Amino acid sequence: MDFINLYLQRLGLTRDSLPADPVARLNLLHNTHQQCIAFNNIEVLLGRPPELDPDKVVDKVLRRARGGYCYELNGLFGCLLRELGYDTHFHLGKMLAGSGVGPEERPRTHHVISVLIERQRWMIDVSFGARGLVEAAVLQTEQPFTQMDTLRYQPYGDGYLLQSQIKGEWQTLYWFDLVEVYPADCVMSNYYSSTHPTSPFLHNLMALRLTGPRARVTFNNLRVAQVSNGVREETLLTSSQQLRDAIEKHLHIVLDHTEAESLYLRISEQPALQLV
Repeated sequence: MDFINLYLQRLGLTRDSLPADPVARLNLLHNTHQQCIAFNNIEVLLGRPPELDPDKVVDKVLRRARGGYCYELNGLFGCLLRELGYDTHFHLGKMLAGSGVGPEERPRTHHVISVLIERQRWMIDVSFGARGLVEAAVLQTEQPFTQMDTLRYQPYGDGYLLQSQIKGEWQTLYWFDLVEVYPADCVMSNYYSSTHPTSPFLHNLMALRLTGPRARVTFNNLRVAQVSNGVREETLLTSSQQLRDAIEKHLHIVLDHTEAESLYLRISEQPALQLV
């Protein structure tokens, strides 16, 4: 099976089901991807740094249904968009959610995508573990926009901040610029994110899957939060079996008992992250 058909099969779509309009098609792919493929760093916490070889990413994400994080998911999704004919560009950003610091103090550890449609730039991000895009968004700074959350892009230095409005205040999710990056750049950033002792991916479980077009479930160490129609419900997991069951139910990822126990021990003493 070719790459496009394999990917669409994983999303429960076919070529015939894709809208002809390029923006509508992009939004359908973006949202459906986030419902079918969970962002998560489980493999990193289990001591298995992600490999960005395209065949290995395809096997992990599309065939074995283990999800992944931004270098895997945004990288793979960007490849799909290029295969479908989109003018696709890759960029690196700096994670700032909950950090309390500015872009100058953070490394480039986030991977984002943009596409140009009739000279208009649309931002894409199917792999972010907190409030963020659930569809493509035009890169413009004149006014906020509402998807599942109210968001905005703000100029900062040579790039942009993506911010989310919470209780009337704007909180920054991440910074990025539009410098084009290539696989070698992502290999370096991925190595830092999955092996450096200060990387939060080595110490904290972070996961997110859309459970509907405007609903999501997130894992923040042992805290599971479900948001739907503006209502938030939280559950605190207290055993490796609960963690295993919750990951299978909410993320559609199957762990064996040994993996679940190892993961639970790794994160059980970690406090919930202060993510927006």
